[in-house]
This record gives sequence, C-alpha cells and structure tokens, in this order.
Amino acid sequence: MNSIGKRSILLGSFLILSALGEEPQTTALVDYDTVFGTINFSEVRTSPSFADLLEIELGTLDENLNTPSITKEETKTSKAKNDKITKLPKKNEKLYEPKNPKTGKKLSKTIKTKALKNGKKGKTNHENTEILIVQTGDYSPTDGQRNMQIAEPFKNTRLTLFINHTSPTKYEELTWKIKFHPKEDEQWSSDLVDEVSNLVDGIVLKGEKSQSSIEYMFKLPGKYTVNVTDKTAKKARNLSNKYIIAQTEIRVAYARRDVIDLSPQDWNNYVGAIWELKNLSSEDGKKKYNCKYFYNIDVFTTMHGVHSHNQTCDQLHFSIMQEQAHHAWMTLLEKALQCVNPSISMPFYNVAKDFHNFYDKEVGIKSMLNSPIFGPEYFGGGHANWEDREDPHDPYYVQDGRFANFSLRQNRTGLCDESSGIFNDEVYLPFCKKIMEEPGYHKQWANPDAEKSGFTLHEPRDASAYKYVSARRWHVYGSVGDTSVIPLIPNYAMLATVLTQQNVVEQFLTISGALIHGYAHIALSGMWGGGIDEFTKTTATAPVNPNVPILELLKDASMLQVFAWLDELTTRNVGCMACSKTGCELNSDVALTLGCYNAPDFTTPDMQKPQWNEYAIRGNRWHNYLESSNVGAWMKFVLYGFGAHHANSGTFSRSAWANQDPIFYAHHAFTFVVGDLAAKSLEERGIASAPLYGLDMVPQINGVKECPGHNVDDTTVFKNLVRYKSSQEQGSEHTWAHILEMWSPERRDFEW
Repeated sequence: MNSIGKRSILLGSFLILSALGEEPQTTALVDYDTVFGTINFSEVRTSPSFADLLEIELGTLDENLNTPSITKEETKTSKAKNDKITKLPKKNEKLYEPKNPKTGKKLSKTIKTKALKNGKKGKTNHENTEILIVQTGDYSPTDGQRNMQIAEPFKNTRLTLFINHTSPTKYEELTWKIKFHPKEDEQWSSDLVDEVSNLVDGIVLKGEKSQSSIEYMFKLPGKYTVNVTDKTAKKARNLSNKYIIAQTEIRVAYARRDVIDLSPQDWNNYVGAIWELKNLSSEDGKKKYNCKYFYNIDVFTTMHGVHSHNQTCDQLHFSIMQEQAHHAWMTLLEKALQCVNPSISMPFYNVAKDFHNFYDKEVGIKSMLNSPIFGPEYFGGGHANWEDREDPHDPYYVQDGRFANFSLRQNRTGLCDESSGIFNDEVYLPFCKKIMEEPGYHKQWANPDAEKSGFTLHEPRDASAYKYVSARRWHVYGSVGDTSVIPLIPNYAMLATVLTQQNVVEQFLTISGALIHGYAHIALSGMWGGGIDEFTKTTATAPVNPNVPILELLKDASMLQVFAWLDELTTRNVGCMACSKTGCELNSDVALTLGCYNAPDFTTPDMQKPQWNEYAIRGNRWHNYLESSNVGAWMKFVLYGFGAHHANSGTFSRSAWANQDPIFYAHHAFTFVVGDLAAKSLEERGIASAPLYGLDMVPQINGVKECPGHNVDDTTVFKNLVRYKSSQEQGSEHTWAHILEMWSPERRDFEW
C-alpha cells in the first residue's frame, strides 16, 4: 500500500465518525452482537433510575403508554407527591398569589384553611381527600395508576373527587373553582392577555347534583389550582371559614406521545392537519383559521434548507445546538398544526421499541417492516415498496399509508415570500431568495430554474420522478442492510449508553451522529439503483480495496457510512457531481475550479476544499464537519475507489431538504426525547442541572466557542418560539439561553 493509503487509513476511523457527529475518544461503545434479541436488559442498566427511564418512557415493559408519566421511580413517588399537593396547607401557610397580567396587582387574598370539615361544624374530617385527573381527551390512567400526571390543552378533562379512594355521593352539590397561576416573570402574547386575566381571576363551575366529577377543557398550559367546596358552604358566616373539601394543583401541558400510542382521534387530527398545511398556502391558512402561526408545510422544508446554508455557518446542523435547533423549528411546525387543531402536539417514532418488538435476526432488516408504522394506517412505504420492480428507474412513490401520494413541490418560487414573518424578514427573505430562486447561486440544485423545478438535487434520478414522496423503508440494496444498517439502529442498549455518558458534549456526539439521528436518512429513505448492481466494482487504482464489488463493501457499517454520507455533504452542496437517471459522474469544470477531491491530481486530500469559511476554528464542531466532509469525500472518491457512484434515495435522503417526507418529523422528535432523557440522567447523577445541563461549559470542554449562532448566549434565528420574560421585547430574536430556560421542566408547555 502506498503512503497515501497508509495516511488515509490512519485518518479513516476519525473521519468516518466525526463527519457524522461522533468522536471515538468520547462515545461509549456497545457490543451489538450481545444485544440483538436481548430480552433481559439488566446487563445494560447502570442504575435503577436509568432503567426506569428506558422502560417507562421508551416502552421496554411493553406497557400501554397512554399517559405522559415519566419513570417507575416517579410512579412510586407519585402517590406521595399527589398526597402532598392535595393536603391543605398548614395554618397561615401561603399559597401562590396570582397577579392580573393587565394590572400586575395581586388578585386574591391568601387562602387560609383549617383542617378539612365533613360538613358538620366542629367535626374534624380525617378522611383522605383527593382531586384526580381520571381522563384527559381519549386517555385514562394506565394499570396501577389512579391519576393522570397532566391535563392536556383543548381536550375535555374529567376531574373527580375521591374520599378514601372512592368517589363519594354524599354531597348535594359541589362547587369547583379553577385558577390559573402564570409565572410572574413571563409575558403572554397580546391576543391571550384577556383570557389569562380571566383565568387568573378564577372560573367557578357547579357540579351536577350528587356527582363528584366535572369535565373542563383547559386551554392554556401551566399551573392551576382547583378548590372544591360543598353546597353547605353557603351556610358559612363568611368566606374565611368556608368549608373546603379538597384542593390540588394541576399541571396542563401538551403530551408528546409515541405515534403508535396516539388515540385514533389524535392520529386523525395530526394527519388531517399535515394535509391542511400541504394543501393551503400560508395566506389562505392564516385567513381560514385566523391564526398567525399557519404556514404551508413547504415553508418548513424551505427554512430547514435555507438555514442549513447560512453564510456564517449551518444554523441547524453540525454544531452543539443541532438537536435544539431542530426542536426549535419543529416547534414552529407544531404551532402551525395547532392552528388547524389546537390540541395537537408533536409525536415521535420510537424506533428502539420497534427494534425490540419486531427485529428478527433470522429474517434480517426486512423484519422491521412488520411494524404497523410502515403500513397502511401510518406512514406506508414498507412491504409495498420492498421488492425490486421491472423498471430500474421506478421512483418508488409511497402510495399506501395516511400520507399516500404526498405531492412534492414542482417549483421553488414564492416560498420565501410565504415565509414572511416567521424570522427576521430583512435578513432571512433576501438570502432565502438567493438560495431558492437565483439561477446559479446554489449549486446543489440539479435544475437552477426555480420556476420549473422543486427541491431536486444531484442524484441518479430522472427529473420527472419527483411527483410524490418516495421511499423504500429499511431497504438498503436488499439484504445489504442486514449487516451494515442493523448496528446503526437505536436500541435500548444504545440508549442506556447515552445515559452513562459524562457530559453534554459526549451525549450530543452520540445523539446527533449516525447511531440515533443519522441512521434514518439511510434506512427510512432507502438506498437502491444509481447504476450499481452486484457486478459494479471499485476502481482498479483505489489504494484500499481496489476492484472489489461495491455491494460487498457496503455490507460493512463503516463503509456504508462513507459511501452514503461523505460525498453528499460539502461536495454535493457545491456541485462537484452531475447526475442522470443512470448514475452520476464528476463535474469536471466545478471540480477543477473548487478542487473537489483535490482535483486535478487527486493525490492527497485538501482539508479546506471544496468548502470552507472563516468561522471554522479548529476545535469547534463546524471546523470538524467541514474538514472531515471535505477529506471524507476524497476518501470515498479516491481512497476507497467508489468514484462518483451514488445510490438513488427516497425523499428522506441525506440532505437539508429531507423533511418533505412527513416521517422526518416523527423521527427527529425521537432524538429530542433521547436528549431529554440524557439531560435528566446528568441531573440525576449530579453532573449538570437545568436549564443548560452544561451547555455553557462547551467552550471550556472544547477549548473554543462554537460557530456563531450555536453558543448559549448567542442570538438565534428564532423569534416568537417561546414566551418572553418581562424584561424582553416581544417579537425579538431569542438567545439559546432563553429558549433552553423556557424548555426547562419548570417552565415548558410540553412533556414527552
């Protein structure tokens, strides 16, 4: 082997991993051979609390996760916690005193209560009284639980009074008073101020005669208090000695569930809202629903792509805030869906649960298609698209499932204007139009004519094959994926590994890399065609593995990642290749101009070609990404002899425009779930705490700041994403520190 090959192989393992967001020296390893088919997960658990997080939140126990309860540990303590909040305060103990958001004045005197009375003066009631959430929307407590952890906005919630664990009938008529307690240092948007004010004053509901339950639809997320009094209170001499039977605090939050655990109605609501965003323009949707947050769904594809090509650096990928940035813009999507139906929350696809339930080593990766997620009731594109078809250029449109024949945009014009208001228009709109519409500016487009082409990239596909979303779920050149894709699929052992890592940087590298985030751009999209068959070989001059069948090499997970990822990043962004439906070839003019693959001599990789910028500073993730993808593309093209060969991929491909496929959103939401669990594990172990969980220490850990827009104190591209603090100007761009504070457990409007 020549010196080039020796040098490159030494770099190889680092480049393959770091280009995908991983570093061998910090990412814990999992022995996958010992995990496949594992039923007893005790070997991979590191503490009871971590095991509980995996079992309860991620479904190892195969429980029906109808409630957004968190952990078994919390399940054990929920009774005690609930008892604590339902007991009356001690004498002279103050409850939270709400303020009117209009005036800022306190609205009620502190509630002072004595021991609970049973309706007869002087007799102390030692009975255990509780107000429990017995139903919210279509969801009730699961086996072993009596109370829902939260009530959900815009869903009918049933509250029931229990005495000694039974629902009493001895009261003639119960009165329920519900008060909202917003955070004093948070601002609510002007359109909600009146509603907040009314809820702070309190809502009084009269129960039906001899009934111990009421139904109520909470609308605003946050903390509420509920007091229950009996009709006998009318006989009290004054309000101060009013008989309060029970009182409690209730948290209202959106429950972001596993797709498979959604009720049929909630799934229908979500599907219908996605189609509304697809079929209505931003303007028409705003008018129809009288909702300023409505945007056409292709606006979200546009923002994902445009911010990914920000002139400073990618504002959504390849830096420490990657997953938070995705969470941010997907929250904007959630707000748009809530214009259609305000009860909708962001669902996730729990692939680890599917791997546990459906993967069969004897059958191979095709066994993953037995999950209903890829069938007619959910996302489709599974068994119907697995087998090869007679036409080698068939696009494999997804024609089953709830998003069957989900059309793709046929032009790129007008989308920037439709995005008006969502970001800083003075900055975003001009750059958006350069990326989307200006001929020749963005080299990634296969067709520079924005009026005649949608989000079409350099890949081996005919220009006419972009009518609908396409996919071959879990199909990677047939059985090739049996050995190379399986190690990339998130499983419970992999997630347990994340929960043992020692800081937020290690966790980021695992979550954002190929093992949890990146696998889906290969597996859920599929890989096929591109002029590659069992006879296609690497070049005879390749320093490593010359003249070897490509499909044989792709059976190795590392080789698959090199082939699938490293020539579809910087090199495709700048147009180093040109493709037709039969395959791709080197674009020699661009290659010579920009030095793609270190053209024209191709001998040694140039770490700063073909793409570089001043914000790539050694030690930050943006530097690592540019360097490793530039060199990695050379490795793929020259070192391993793959040349310009590229696979055909579905719509959920390895690009910044992949979110045209609706399954993109459910997949990425899962990475947010894992990130939330990882953060909790740091706090449980005393390593870091909310809201930053150590993200403010990243410059010290890495020795350098991340590129602009990815540091805790940086101003982001996002506005109107979360509530503003009292000292902030509404409509201004948020810092990451503020967003993360508002997503902390104490303030956020959602639970996983």
